[in-house]
Amino acid sequence: MISGAHGVGVLDGGPDLPFLGWSTQGGDLRIAHFVELHALQVLPFIGWFLSAKHFPHLRTAHRVALVWTLCLGHRGLVVSLLGQALRGQSSIAPDMLTWLTWGGVVSATVIVAAAVVLHVRLNTAHSTRLVA
Repeated sequence: MISGAHGVGVLDGGPDLPFLGWSTQGGDLRIAHFVELHALQVLPFIGWFLSAKHFPHLRTAHRVALVWTLCLGHRGLVVSLLGQALRGQSSIAPDMLTWLTWGGVVSATVIVAAAVVLHVRLNTAHSTRLVA
């Protein structure tokens, strides 16, 4: 491996994905970098989208919990992509370990987000009963 290169297990400049230039033969560190950097746009947008203007029934604690859940899910995805690249694996041919980590990250994120939403619904139902 060449110091400063973005390919793992292959030389830079080999077969790549059109437009993106990511290696199709070995690991490419730019994929995790790309996903991580775009979190700078996506995660603040999610925070704005979950604001009181769009979801007035959510408490601030629930909004914060959902944003943190998505942030940690995103972090898990980035770590998985980095691990895939460091193993010298092409982005277009993930192995079973990569599929399992992606499935685990998505499942954990969905389960925790569903738990937060369920908590919102239970609190709303409880508050409605107290008022009535």
